[in-house]
Amino acid sequence: MANGSVSLTIQLTQDEVYRASVRVMLRKMRIFVLLGVIFLLIVGGIYVVDPSTPRQLMVNILPFFYLMFGFCVAVYVVPYFSARASFKKDDQQPTTLTFSDDGISIESGDGKAHAEWEVIQEITETERDFLIGASKTAFWTIPKRVIPDEATLIRLRALFQTHVQGKLALFADSI
Repeated sequence: MANGSVSLTIQLTQDEVYRASVRVMLRKMRIFVLLGVIFLLIVGGIYVVDPSTPRQLMVNILPFFYLMFGFCVAVYVVPYFSARASFKKDDQQPTTLTFSDDGISIESGDGKAHAEWEVIQEITETERDFLIGASKTAFWTIPKRVIPDEATLIRLRALFQTHVQGKLALFADSI
């Protein structure tokens, strides 16, 4: 099925890099959030079964709050400083991504590359952007501000639906 190609020139802002980094970090650390909720349920259950003073309860869960603080620093603060550092040292040349039935062609100041659709493991669309994951740590973020019109957005979604075999969560599907 020929969906036509979509070519987008992207120059990310520091905020866009930060948001994408936080989303990737949250995906990688999902298990810690789940374990934290389980821990709170266990501590709450113990408190209901064996009520102690509120002071003793705070002493018991204080290590958990330290862990949560460390988690928040790892997820929100580290990507912020990482994005700032990369913007200071990098000249931020625009990158052109061309999506077609043949795959994804990438052209930047560093050269040209091509990725087959098979390497794409997941695509998530939000109100602001697409996050295209080639692995757990390698991803592209495509801000919707670079998509010129609704017809281009529809063609891009059609290409994703046709060629991506992994997880696909498009914003249009939830409307």
